[in-house]
Amino acid sequence: MYSPDVSEVALPHFSELRRQCVMRMLQSPHALWTERDHAGMRQIASDYARRHKRKRREDWEFDPCIQAITRDVEDAVPPLPKWACLVAWLAPEGAVTFNPEIISKIALAALNNTLGKPQPSFGPAKSSFQKGAFNMPYAAEISRRSPTAFLFVIDQSGSMNDRWMETKTKAQALSDAINRVLMELVTKCSKEEGIRHYFDVGVIGYGGSGCRDALAFIPGGVLKSIQEIERQPMRVEDRTVKVPDGAGGIIEQSVKFPVWFEPVADGGTPMCAALSMAGNAIKEWADGHLQSFPPIVIHITDGEANDGDPEPTAELIKQLATYDGNVLLFNLHISGAAGMKVLFPSNEGDLPCADARRLFRMSSALPEQMLRAAQNAGYNGVSGTRGYGYNADFTDVVSFLTIGTRPANDAR
Repeated sequence: MYSPDVSEVALPHFSELRRQCVMRMLQSPHALWTERDHAGMRQIASDYARRHKRKRREDWEFDPCIQAITRDVEDAVPPLPKWACLVAWLAPEGAVTFNPEIISKIALAALNNTLGKPQPSFGPAKSSFQKGAFNMPYAAEISRRSPTAFLFVIDQSGSMNDRWMETKTKAQALSDAINRVLMELVTKCSKEEGIRHYFDVGVIGYGGSGCRDALAFIPGGVLKSIQEIERQPMRVEDRTVKVPDGAGGIIEQSVKFPVWFEPVADGGTPMCAALSMAGNAIKEWADGHLQSFPPIVIHITDGEANDGDPEPTAELIKQLATYDGNVLLFNLHISGAAGMKVLFPSNEGDLPCADARRLFRMSSALPEQMLRAAQNAGYNGVSGTRGYGYNADFTDVVSFLTIGTRPANDAR
């Protein structure tokens, strides 16, 4: 933990109200700031105003701390992380900044000198596309005001042309799986009045032509709003599926199948470049959505990188964060070969080769709600289980994508 010399920082003057607010925050047993805490803060502000004979709102609005409380009560979407509130309210007027190093100096120095040295868990940034994070639970509600993001990073190298299913190559089967997941995300956002903006979604493909935005035909950056995705599939195909006939038999039925992601298989495996592209897109998104559930990156490959070691880049991605937690990076290795299959492991010693162990280390641990989803799907998840799969088949891919796109709280 970064621990500055107090002499490095000009400590701010803390008003009586500001100290009361901070103490109230520290006394609450919960990690997140909720509506009940907001109500308590409003009462503190009201009592403060009465004591100082500031009965009219305009008489006490000048106090920066009351301004911060009023702004948060009116504009913020709980739950908020407490350490984020502490940083905002402990910083001196005119010096509130999201530079993690400056925040660390101001907040830690102030806390160490006024509140008995509590131990926050944030620190200075380490790279140009890393923020540093508050260690908070993955509990933010997903809403139109506070959406989350999913980014799929898909290997489209030449080996993806290998046969995988009875009638399809890896590239074709994976294309179907991604298109189905996109449709499921659209369905989750569908309400009576239309598609609600709960998610931003992107797909990066990488192979012989380098890295590309696979949804570039939809205007915007790598991450597109779910409304734009719903409005602009590349095409809609008529497909035949088999469904129960209600009498114990099976019948064929024609359905509409939107296609956004095309199967491609060509050239090498520039995995490092693809993850770097993903990291830059995720950083930009996270910087603009600090109160949201953190983005989820799902990387699917059938081989190893041929442009270097992807592990350092993966570690940088996992250090990106919103106030609700670090970005989640999950990795899935697919194969058509017989042999050992491992899904959601908790120990790299369970894996048979160096490449598999590297992808395991590159993967985030499953948050509690995703761990429960994996357990409910029949996997033996324990604390420390990571979002990683080795030697997966098509059924595993579908299950992995379903669990990996299930954040903490239902969109509403």
